[in-house]
Amino acid sequence: MFVEAGEHIQSYLAVPVDALSQAQVDEGRRLLAEAQNLFLRYRLNPFRREQNHTALSATIQAYYNSIPTRLPARIDREEVIKRYCNEFAEQEERLNQLEAAISTIKEQRLHPNYTRYQMLGARLNVLSAEDEVRTSLLEYIKRTQAHGYEVKVREVFEVEIPAERKAYEANKRGTSHRELLFHGTHTRNVRHILRSGLICPKAPSNGRMLGNGIYLANRSTKSTNYCSSSKKDVPKMLLIVEAALGKRYEAPTAQVKEPPRGYDSVWGKAGHTRIAVAAPQTLLNDEFVVYSPAQQTIRYLVTFDR
Repeated sequence: MFVEAGEHIQSYLAVPVDALSQAQVDEGRRLLAEAQNLFLRYRLNPFRREQNHTALSATIQAYYNSIPTRLPARIDREEVIKRYCNEFAEQEERLNQLEAAISTIKEQRLHPNYTRYQMLGARLNVLSAEDEVRTSLLEYIKRTQAHGYEVKVREVFEVEIPAERKAYEANKRGTSHRELLFHGTHTRNVRHILRSGLICPKAPSNGRMLGNGIYLANRSTKSTNYCSSSKKDVPKMLLIVEAALGKRYEAPTAQVKEPPRGYDSVWGKAGHTRIAVAAPQTLLNDEFVVYSPAQQTIRYLVTFDR
């Protein structure tokens, strides 16, 4: 997990990670939000397109000054702008990765005797093969496989991220109905997730049909399809999350971006939610989305092979 995160950062960062500060990451977040607003104005206001384009270009340049990034040797300004605006979600993910790396380095300097697990800030406890909870989770994973391959579990860890768990326990929304659901991600992201918990992304992405929330599934292989690692011998990592879904809004189409008044979460329902307004095609698998991080807490981390 640490190696995957570190190697990925090295692939795009133009300086050593310990040369960055939290202040630079904070400035990067501010500039990313500004670039998104300018890009939206650029697209929607043809009468001020040149002015907005100039401001967008300057903002992206300022972002790369704050977050030194490897760029092509021969830079085409228009191509850099286009690529940046197509990768808002990727830039947000990088800032999350960098923040976790900086925090880990700080912990290491303050506590040189800490293990890597201690530097994470999360409490992890491996469940033994005889543990009844582990057996139940393995049955849940096996029972909900539906994509033509087997999830071969290596280890199951109990997880507690203190601040995240505290926020979940204090949360009042959606508590009338809770479910244990799956969330998949690349192994390189697990380090920063275990520091801060899952977040509702701010950057738009084409892959988020139901808005910028936290996506969960009740089929294990729906989520393991999103799990990947850079090396064959590195296990993939699946998160099992307890979510306070409360009253679920069954989305008629994938154009829904948040729960309507009176609802606590959105349900992209298999066989019901249409991919587009006029399209006959519906979702093949259920998707559940919460729009507040406090409505979920990570309970378990599963390492597995396919």
